[in-house]
Amino acid sequence: MPDLPVAYTIDLMSAEGRSIASPQTAILIRTPRQQSDLLGVGGLIVCHGLPGEVEGGGYAAYDAQCPLCYPTVGIVIPDQTPAEETLMSATCDHCLAVYDLSLGVGQQIRRELPPAVLKRYPTLLRGRNLLIGN
Repeated sequence: MPDLPVAYTIDLMSAEGRSIASPQTAILIRTPRQQSDLLGVGGLIVCHGLPGEVEGGGYAAYDAQCPLCYPTVGIVIPDQTPAEETLMSATCDHCLAVYDLSLGVGQQIRRELPPAVLKRYPTLLRGRNLLIGN
């Protein structure tokens, strides 16, 4: 996948930020809020992983473009009910690949599909803001 710029800030006290306040929660961001927001190839998945397991204060950010489907459309969407093999997962809406989000790795876990890893973006917790960017 191409290295497109990413720049997005989440105020953890906002409604968007509160939706990922608890460990094992994730959101999909497909639409920029302002002109300066840059969301990579397919948007962003921002998640709060297992405490102590994920760098960056427990938060991780991935590109929502499925690497198995690129360059065609295939968006990875956080699951409301995680896959059995993981505590927090996301599934591609096109090829149905399942990615483990729990440990901040974003690894594809369905055995019948090729191995793949979601593109990860750096996160930085600064005060009440979560900064995502490359």
